[in-house]
Amino acid sequence: MLADVATDLHAARLMTYDAAARLDAGEPATVAAAHTKKFTTRATMTGLTQCMQSMGAAGLRAEGPVARHFAAAKVAQYLDGTTEVQNIVIARSLRSRGPTFA
Repeated sequence: MLADVATDLHAARLMTYDAAARLDAGEPATVAAAHTKKFTTRATMTGLTQCMQSMGAAGLRAEGPVARHFAAAKVAQYLDGTTEVQNIVIARSLRSRGPTFA
């Protein structure tokens, strides 16, 4: 399970770097950012759940770091725009330009 978490973390970093590079180059990054936000919030929740499970009973302690990260990730999911909003941004790009990450 932790290998899956590591893979998702690596993918999230690469997606973030890609969106940031587009911004640095003065290119549109809205769709890349939407993909990144959608993927990272989903991967974070899944990854934290897997970390909690791999820790056994210690992962369920409310005062533990994983529980705090889980709560923060849930808040970020709402503050950074819901998955549905990111899907709208992505779907509009598919309609207008076909599959792209621009």
